[in-house]
Amino acid sequence: MLGPTESVAPQVVPRDRLGRISQAQALLEAAAVAARARRAAAAQPYLARLSAGEKFAGPVPVAARVALLEQRLAERIAECDAKHQRWQANRGTVSPGRRPVPVERNAKILELRAALSKARAAQDALRQAPDVEQTTVNLTDPQSRIQPLRGGGWLQGYNCQAVTTADGLIVATGVGTSPVDNQYYRAMIDKTATAAAVITGHRPSDTSDQAAAESIGIVLADAGYCTNENLTAPGPDRLIATGKTRDVHNAATNQPAEGPPPEHLDPIEAMAHRLRTPEGIAQYAKRSHIAETPFGHAKHNLGFRRFTSRGVARARSEWTFHAAVHNIGKIIGHLAGAPLPA
Repeated sequence: MLGPTESVAPQVVPRDRLGRISQAQALLEAAAVAARARRAAAAQPYLARLSAGEKFAGPVPVAARVALLEQRLAERIAECDAKHQRWQANRGTVSPGRRPVPVERNAKILELRAALSKARAAQDALRQAPDVEQTTVNLTDPQSRIQPLRGGGWLQGYNCQAVTTADGLIVATGVGTSPVDNQYYRAMIDKTATAAAVITGHRPSDTSDQAAAESIGIVLADAGYCTNENLTAPGPDRLIATGKTRDVHNAATNQPAEGPPPEHLDPIEAMAHRLRTPEGIAQYAKRSHIAETPFGHAKHNLGFRRFTSRGVARARSEWTFHAAVHNIGKIIGHLAGAPLPA
């Protein structure tokens, strides 16, 4: 079961405060350069469409907006000049028509010039501004990131991952900096498969129980891991929620399904079909207890809510050590409750 990792390149954190400040400044400057490059790249498709004469609806990047206003202003001025030329050519006729408004007093041209001036000011300000996502750097642990909290709020820290067996053992762990769980699914499953191979390799070779020979039965994961790539990736069978738990259970109750999913469904639709079957929802209902209990035990029973050292490498080591201690406790509890040999 997957609970709530992106690899982070090793980064030497200076021990003195001045060194950490210098490092943070370098990170901010690099982020500003990258942000300007992203903004320029984002404007290129709009500029190409502008050159082709395509009209826009809705907001566009500021660089493209400046080019669009410049083009429209030039077109409006040319149109106004053409009207004046036609009026001058017809001036000697019987009905030359009403004299056009001069360019410097044309309301539409004045409006476009004001909008262009405003857009150019915004463009100049944007060129000086750093990336809004990288305006702060943590000086004590630069490798950590802002993580959203369930129920609201934010926390500077890491995203801990764990894969737990049905009997409560943690067989794979990970610590990452990104709050997005779905990108860690395959890495965690690879770790799980490696751990399962070690476990099955140490079982008695004369066992006749076929179930014991199965390394992984089925993977249960919440909607945070649901993507087409994760649903179709190689590996063991899986049930991944396609929405919130209450919605999955409501769909199974109100719109039950039978049998395998139809072949024409895409991966997410096929998974939703499986979760509406009695077998699928019965299996998925086990996920919450299996996957969330180790996290609840760590936070609420043991008070393990923060790492004692900084850096993603040390955080991973500490989380792995916690999992090992957790497993030892599970094993001791299992042995204490087992019947004594005759």
